[in-house]
Amino acid sequence: MVTEALPDGLDYEAADGILIYWAPGIDAFEGDIGLQGFERGMELPTPQGPKGMFFWSGNKWHYEDTGQMTQELKAAHTWSFWVYLMLDSQGLHNHGPGNGWPNGLQQLQVPNPEFSGALLGWDAFKLGWIDDEQVHCIDPGDMTDEVRFILTPQEIGGGERRLAVLPLSDSDVVVIESRRPVGYSEQWDPSHSGLVVYSIDPSIAELNAGVQAGCGNLPAFPKWGYYLYPDSFNQSSEDCRDFTNVFVREGDTLTHGDLRISLEFSAEDLDYVTIDAAVAPE
Repeated sequence: MVTEALPDGLDYEAADGILIYWAPGIDAFEGDIGLQGFERGMELPTPQGPKGMFFWSGNKWHYEDTGQMTQELKAAHTWSFWVYLMLDSQGLHNHGPGNGWPNGLQQLQVPNPEFSGALLGWDAFKLGWIDDEQVHCIDPGDMTDEVRFILTPQEIGGGERRLAVLPLSDSDVVVIESRRPVGYSEQWDPSHSGLVVYSIDPSIAELNAGVQAGCGNLPAFPKWGYYLYPDSFNQSSEDCRDFTNVFVREGDTLTHGDLRISLEFSAEDLDYVTIDAAVAPE
């Protein structure tokens, strides 16, 4: 009805975006209203044919206090919601690994109380924001000796290596990235530093209805990716909201399958990593 009422001469192809102003008296909605492109089967009819459209209007949650997340704080982080939704519309899964954790804006968009505006390294690579040569790809089947490399944290620009990827199987690709409490993660506690390691399942091609449910790494809510814990952490005590347990810090090891990942040395802006054949953790 709206597009039919607009002038026929509008050039939708040349439009950078569409802003919708709701009628006076409409303060908020019970649920989000959103269109997120052709891949969701949602189109905007125009005189020039149907157009895939990204559109979002938040619900009343964004205008209310929710514990530490006040209305003012939510308003100040409207930008992070927009970035998250635009990434969603581009086909990223979001909500994992670590749904609800302050490890990046794909998992948590408003400080509660911590926050990081960084993107997951794997997704930054998929989007082309990490160059191929900055990814250290390791085929475990070709490993005859230990592998050593140096990672630059995601929050720091540049660096020869920003990501390590180990394809163990079609449904288990291990990704290693370095993180620091600076830049987009400057709201973190200074102790939040080191490696984070996660396993993703690239065979999951479509978003699923349950991807937003649950928090953290809880297996009761299946996700496309999960963080892996260092050997020293007792997973029976896992807190779905405590993301600090996943950090692999200097001197720590993480055993996954037949491989052992070690953080040998952690400098201010570099992490020195070793991967070798696994042994039973002490």
